[in-house]
Amino acid sequence: MLEDVVLMEDEAYGLSLLSEKINIRFRLATRASISSADAWQKLISIVTKEFDVLETVDFNAGYLITAWKLDIFNDETLTIKSRVIITHNGDTSENNYSIKMVSQYGNGEPDKLEDSNFKDWNKMLKKYYDILDEIEMRLH
Repeated sequence: MLEDVVLMEDEAYGLSLLSEKINIRFRLATRASISSADAWQKLISIVTKEFDVLETVDFNAGYLITAWKLDIFNDETLTIKSRVIITHNGDTSENNYSIKMVSQYGNGEPDKLEDSNFKDWNKMLKKYYDILDEIEMRLH
């Protein structure tokens, strides 16, 4: 007896893109004509277009981390969580940064949102994809 198996469509798959820049730190050296303070302000301005909650912002330490942004799919059975981490490389008088866009997937149930229930995902939701391009375009 043959049975038909119906697979649920992965909603997140269609709304995401594969990226080589996801879940890795990559360096960004800004143009020399941009001061450290201006570069920092531009970075915050770009990131807060999609990530309105910043968990840590410290100009003197050169560290910015957004809060996790949760996107829930497939009738709450899949959660994608995303965040941006920016660190300053070296002296704050220099304009060298490391940027990491973090993307993870896991169980969507509200009581299972602990970090241990998530794994790195090599895709990025399309709505966040332009952040990295805009950072490079405006600062490099």
